[in-house]
Amino acid sequence: MDKEQIYSERWVTEETAAKHFKVKPSTLRRRRSKLGHDTMEVWAKFGGRILYDLWASDKKIERQVAC
Repeated sequence: MDKEQIYSERWVTEETAAKHFKVKPSTLRRRRSKLGHDTMEVWAKFGGRILYDLWASDKKIERQVAC
């Protein structure tokens, strides 16, 4: 996969993020509910919508795996 195409839209909805991380949207909701911002995914709430930063999330996961 071309990283430029993946990150062309850096902030994405929960459904798109779930597809990217290969999990169900309910899994992302559960992690967010239990762990808040301590999850592996970088997310923010904008106007009542939850958006995920794919690029920052992937970098955060890479750093954790490298340790």
